[in-house]
Amino acid sequence: IVQVDRIGAALSAFIAQQQTDGGRQHPATQVQVVVRALIPLMQDEASGLASDAALALRLLSRTGTATEDFCDESFLLSAGRAAGLSELGLASGWSHLAREASILLNNILVIRGNAFGVGAALPLRSELRAEEHIAAALSTPDAVPLGQLVAWSRIAFRLTLLPLAADQGGAVGASARLARVLLRLVGWVAKELHGAERAARTQLLCVCESAA
Repeated sequence: IVQVDRIGAALSAFIAQQQTDGGRQHPATQVQVVVRALIPLMQDEASGLASDAALALRLLSRTGTATEDFCDESFLLSAGRAAGLSELGLASGWSHLAREASILLNNILVIRGNAFGVGAALPLRSELRAEEHIAAALSTPDAVPLGQLVAWSRIAFRLTLLPLAADQGGAVGASARLARVLLRLVGWVAKELHGAERAARTQLLCVCESAA
């Protein structure tokens, strides 16, 4: 317990530092060491440190360093699982861990996209059936917290960039369904914008930008 408390305190201090001087460049080797130490913490929900580790990784993903680690397929899948994706579906609820991990997941997809092009998200298709599960979640937007809609619509957009699949386990059908769901989501946003408060309008427009 003492060790967990010490790690938690160090992690909180690190996050505060990153949020204060996040624009400052850190040595790549230093960032790499920190990233590799944080990944197991994000994977271990029982430690109570998973959400803070995901937040720290999310902040580090914007530094432009440790690209090799952020491009790693196993890291991509770990972030996907932490965000709520599994082979069986997308977990309900919108926990702090899921929120931070979903933003991290999108950042990883951007980094992988710069490195690998349109195939960046392929492991999410082949290992977690992401297109199928995200399409199912986004097909009932009224039941999804608005922040979650923003996060997953961004990830969905990255998935629409994937090349057409040979129909492995229904991947072609899932891709087509995801595209249709995103189109319907644009119409849903247009209706919701009428009378929405300013904060909600900003989030709705983010959803529309990703889905259009």
